[in-house]
Amino acid sequence: MKTPTSSRLNYSQLIDKEAQAEDFHRIFGNEAVMKGTARGPSKIIEESQERMYRIIPRSNNNVQYFLLSLKDGTTTNHPIGVIGCRMNDTLIPFLSNSKTAEVDYFFLPAYWNQGYASEASQAFIQYLWESEREDTLVKVRFICDGDNFASMRVVDKLGNMERIEWKSKMPEEVKETLPKDGPDPVIFEGLRASS
Repeated sequence: MKTPTSSRLNYSQLIDKEAQAEDFHRIFGNEAVMKGTARGPSKIIEESQERMYRIIPRSNNNVQYFLLSLKDGTTTNHPIGVIGCRMNDTLIPFLSNSKTAEVDYFFLPAYWNQGYASEASQAFIQYLWESEREDTLVKVRFICDGDNFASMRVVDKLGNMERIEWKSKMPEEVKETLPKDGPDPVIFEGLRASS
């Protein structure tokens, strides 16, 4: 099975809810990692397993996620992060999702600000462009918390990503449900390069 490749990271596809649950919980149970997410950190391993179950690849390949570990073995192959996407599905349902991969990543705090998110994102997008046909994938999307400047820098480094205006496309009934505190999410989209 083809996986993303990069110089410092190993990519292991999430495929086994039982065997990989502890590693997954180490990331999704971490309060700093999950700050700003809608659900927050998982309190117990069973909550992480439930999250994992929702993102393990389905037969139609609409969801792909990988555990990330260091190639140098310093973490004894314990994952330091997760990267993946939902295809033709989104957290922002009023945006066009046709032929779109919505990418997200999570890293343990000890691995922040060391270029791992940039490396993983670049490799993952390359993997998507190479593994998906042009008629099934033409756009990638990242949604960053409005105050997560580090993630916005990661996306900026990718190049070919454009910040999009999304609030004007939002139905009024959805606008009323947005939290009143905190900055709005920032959405970036990038198109497949022309062949």
